[in-house]
Amino acid sequence: MMHDAKMVVEELEGVRSATVDLVWEPYWTPEKMDPRVKAFMGF
Repeated sequence: MMHDAKMVVEELEGVRSATVDLVWEPYWTPEKMDPRVKAFMGF
């Protein structure tokens, strides 16, 4: 799953490379998203 996420992100325009880390804490919430990503995703 992590490798697949890395591959998809690296296909995005402007992305040269990506690192995907799986962490359990702190818990993820939409508030942690970049404002540009929130707007794009409709949050």
